[in-house]
Amino acid sequence: MRRILRDAIIVLMFILVLFWSFAKVGLIQLMEIGYLTGAQGLQAEFRTLYFNGTWCSRSFKPSWARHAANWQFGFDLNFDSDETDDGWPNLCATQQPFTVDTHVEPKHYAWQVDKGVVTLDNGTRPRKVIQFEMWRYRCK
Repeated sequence: MRRILRDAIIVLMFILVLFWSFAKVGLIQLMEIGYLTGAQGLQAEFRTLYFNGTWCSRSFKPSWARHAANWQFGFDLNFDSDETDDGWPNLCATQQPFTVDTHVEPKHYAWQVDKGVVTLDNGTRPRKVIQFEMWRYRCK
């Protein structure tokens, strides 16, 4: 009886350790942002959308969009800023995952756009320069 109880405790401990290690390492790493499965490749996300003079996102919904029919950002975009059957049409978008060719060095581009001197609310007049940066990868 004592041996059966000891064997049952050992099996239970083994299952708990296995479950804990799988939860820590197994599924959680595959569910990181950018991957739907472990072998599919990179996939960009729709994070923001500039509409009606406002940057809209999953976390910021302006007051004019309180009756929005669809407000979904992520791997697919489904955006309808007004009632379902009223106003603007839906904006829906999706994309295909891609893999990056790691044997080709990515090309780096950087440029600036000088917007001139601007006046801020406190009266100061700094020069406004917008910095852009882009990396171009070879994808399959």
